[in-house]
Parts: sequence; structure tokens; C-alpha cells
Amino acid sequence: MASLCNKEPFYFQEVAIREVIKRVIKGQKRILLTMATGTGKTFVAFQIVWKLLKSGWLTRIHPERPARILFLADRVILRDQAYNTFSPFERDGSDPRYKIEGFPVSLNRDLYFGIYQSLWSQDETGRRLFEVFPTDFFDLIIIDECHR
Repeated sequence: MASLCNKEPFYFQEVAIREVIKRVIKGQKRILLTMATGTGKTFVAFQIVWKLLKSGWLTRIHPERPARILFLADRVILRDQAYNTFSPFERDGSDPRYKIEGFPVSLNRDLYFGIYQSLWSQDETGRRLFEVFPTDFFDLIIIDECHR
């Protein structure tokens, strides 16, 4: 993984990555990972997604389409940090990442990055942006700063 993002996980990040993946594989639907400020939660999230996608685990859910992931944050700066951290997914001129910023929304990407406020925004008919996505659209949702 160091060749893709120029760094290796610290030992405590490796433990977090391994424990989350074990729980995902066992079918646990909700997992709370608590880490202190500055300990690399976004990098850990990237590692988890990378491993689940590259191993084919998320594809097993529905082999007919690529897996879709939502990274949800409470501030634009955190959303953009995550978007940039996930840049190793961009390959050969193809970028599966998408920043949710308002209407209209692209439904043909694999990695979505948004903030609560954007998903709550309305179009001219009063439809909320989050309502554009079918209820089973995302296979994995990562909520950064979930306590807010």
C-alpha cells in the first residue's frame, strides 16, 4: 500500500483496519471506530475500503455492478481531505470519485464524498438531495465525526 499513498499504516491503524474488516466479513451492519484526533481516521477508512474492494468482498454482494461507497463528513474541509486521500483509486484517466455538492447528482460513480448539509439541500420542487439515491444505492457508508 505504501507504493500507492507513500505511507504505511502505524501498528494501531493496522489493528483498527483488521478489526473493522473482520466485523464486516462477519456481517456486522454497524461498526463504531473511535480514534483520537490526528491519528489518521481518514487513512484508516481508505485502507478499509481499498482492502474490501480489491479483495472482491464488496463485489460479492451484487456481482452485476460495482460496489458503491459514501464517505459522509460534517465539513467541506473533511470531505475534501477524504476525497484527496482516496485519490489512489483514480487510474488510467478514470476517476470513480464524486463530490456531492448539489443538484444534479451523478449516479454512475463508485466513491461518493458528501457533507450532511449538501444531502439535506432541496431542489426547486422541495425534494432533498439524499432522496435522489435509491435506498439500497450504497454498499458501505463511512460517517466521519459521527458524534456531530
